Amino acid sequence: MIKLRDQIKLSMQELIETQDGLIFGQNLTDVGWVAGTIPELPNSKNYVELPISDIAGPGIAVGSAISGRPTVYISRYQGYLWFNMAPFATYAAPARVVFDQQCKLLIRSIADDGSLGPIAAGSHFSIATHVQDLKIVSPVSPQEWSDVWKYFNENSEPIFVAEHRSTYDNVSRIEDLKTNCDVVVLSIGGTSQLLQEISSNLNKESVSNSYSNILWIKPFILTSELLSIIHNAKLCVILDPEDTEFGISNSIKNELNKKISTKVITIGSRVGFPGYSKNLSSKFVDIQTVVDLIKRDLNDGS
Repeated sequence: MIKLRDQIKLSMQELIETQDGLIFGQNLTDVGWVAGTIPELPNSKNYVELPISDIAGPGIAVGSAISGRPTVYISRYQGYLWFNMAPFATYAAPARVVFDQQCKLLIRSIADDGSLGPIAAGSHFSIATHVQDLKIVSPVSPQEWSDVWKYFNENSEPIFVAEHRSTYDNVSRIEDLKTNCDVVVLSIGGTSQLLQEISSNLNKESVSNSYSNILWIKPFILTSELLSIIHNAKLCVILDPEDTEFGISNSIKNELNKKISTKVITIGSRVGFPGYSKNLSSKFVDIQTVVDLIKRDLNDGS
C-alpha cells in the first residue's frame, strides 16, 4: 500500500512533469528531499531554492501563481509561518476578489514536535486561519491527500495544506465510525496519530467510541454520516495540536454547536518554548489524560 509521503511525491512529480509547475522552498534538494515528499531531481528547473535568510521568497511564489503557472510553496517547518504569511494573506488569498486574478497556489506547511528548536518544532497553522478566503486542509492519509490534490487541480485559488511529519508513513484513512457510540474523538493534523491508541484504551474501559480526522478546517466540513454519529453520541472530543485557548479547536467547537446539541470539549497539546530545554518542548497531550477526561465528562453527564 502506498504511504502518504509517496502519494505527495507522486503529486509533486505530476506538477513538474505534466503541468510544468514550479516548487519553491528552502533546502529542497538536500536533507532528505523534504522527508521524501518531492522527486529526487538535483538539476530540475522546476525547483526554486530560496534562502532561509530572506523572507521575500513567498512573494516570488505568489507571483509565479498569479502569472498562471501551477505553483507549490513548501514551508519545511511551520514555525517559518511567522515570517512567511504576509504575501499569502495580502495578495494570494484576496487575488480573486480584490484583483480579479487567478492564483493557483498550494502552500505545504510541515509541522513536527519535540526538542527541535524554536523554528523546527510545533504546530503553528492556526496563524493561517486568520487569513480571509484562504482554504485550509489537514490531510493525514494518502486518500485525503488525493482529495486535496484533486481540489487543487480543479480550482485556481490558493489552498493551505497543514502537514505533520509523523503522518507520512500512514497508508489508510485514520477513521473508525460506529453508528451508535458514547464518544466521538476528532483529530486535527498530527493528533491523528493518537486516535487508535485512545480508542483501544477506551474500549478497555467499555466506552464505545468512533474517531476520525478533520480534513477540511476552513471551511469546516464533516460528512453527513459523521455529523449524524456525533449527533447521536453523548460526547464529542476535539484534539488540538496547539493550545485550545485561542486555537482552531474552539472555532470548530463553535461550528459544531450550531449543528448539534451533543456536548463538545476541546483538549489541547502542551505548547512550550521548544529548542531551549526538553522540559519546555511542545508535545501532544498524553493519551491517558485524554481517556481520563473523556471518562470524567461521560460520568458528569450521566
